[in-house]
Amino acid sequence: MHRLIIIFLLPLIFPYAALSQGSNYFVADNLFTSSDSYLPKDLLKTKSVVFIKTSGTETEMRDKTWKNLASEIHKYLRARGIDAVWYFYFDEVYAGPDLSRAIANALTSREIKNIIIFRKKADLDYEMYITGFSGDEYFFQKGQEALRLEAGTPALINRKIAKLIDAKGLQRENLLILETPEYFTRTNLIRGKRFQHYAVDLKLDKLAVPEFKCTRKQIVPVNLPVARDSAISRNSRAADTVLLHGIFKNYPFAHQFVRYDFEESNLRNKGFQFVLLWLHETEPMIRRMLGYPAVDPGKNRKESGKEPVVYKFYIKHIYTGDVYLGTGWDADQNWQNALQKHLDHLLESVK
Repeated sequence: MHRLIIIFLLPLIFPYAALSQGSNYFVADNLFTSSDSYLPKDLLKTKSVVFIKTSGTETEMRDKTWKNLASEIHKYLRARGIDAVWYFYFDEVYAGPDLSRAIANALTSREIKNIIIFRKKADLDYEMYITGFSGDEYFFQKGQEALRLEAGTPALINRKIAKLIDAKGLQRENLLILETPEYFTRTNLIRGKRFQHYAVDLKLDKLAVPEFKCTRKQIVPVNLPVARDSAISRNSRAADTVLLHGIFKNYPFAHQFVRYDFEESNLRNKGFQFVLLWLHETEPMIRRMLGYPAVDPGKNRKESGKEPVVYKFYIKHIYTGDVYLGTGWDADQNWQNALQKHLDHLLESVK
């Protein structure tokens, strides 16, 4: 059956947007084959999820802003017969490989056929896409069909959808739709054991280090630190790759740089026992996902009220899923600093 994603979207930008510009990254502009008349035939028969991205600095009143928007969107989708069963903030979907994998698996297990990503670019400037869920951690396939609509308000987008549904003659079969949005919550990403130290076997076993290169035909808004910290040019990606290699110059144990594509079993078949991974989100969210004690959400907020987005690296044993977080909280807003601190602590602990 055709799998769908309904996407209410902020501006589509390939993932290499600088944090100083508000991290307004998304998928490549040329990812979809878009039109304003495409509509999936089974839209009113299947389940959907919604990804939302809002304008401005990501973490400034973010939860309140996007959830208010979700409530408004849900009202319109429900009226149209579109069964949106979960809502996500877009950046959290792409906060790290393990989280993307967990969300993709959850969508598959719940038989989701549709995803909604609603992007508020600015006041009176909204964009929406409807397209297919690929069924994997990438969420999309390059070139798939998509509806693309723009309007000044969600209400105006709703009118366009209603007219299109009527023009296509779609029959509503989704009858039991929740009255209010349901938000996806995942409390822990770790499928194996959790250790707040480093693996002794790193002295013997080879570590896979993902390089800053895109996979899957470069459609991924994904999951590499450089994806949020660099411009889109090859030169900037190459520069970040040089920085990555430089950070590992003093790492004395077996390691190799790889193109990460979620297929960790393939890495194991190539002799890797461990893989370096990360999360890139607010500290409260990362603490929740990795099982750290909660802290006051406002502890690290700047005077502006913004919760800083940080990187937290960790090392995972591929076969067991055991996660080695390190000996202390070593997150940082800069990926190089976060990674350097993680490796410095590792080397100090194994002396």
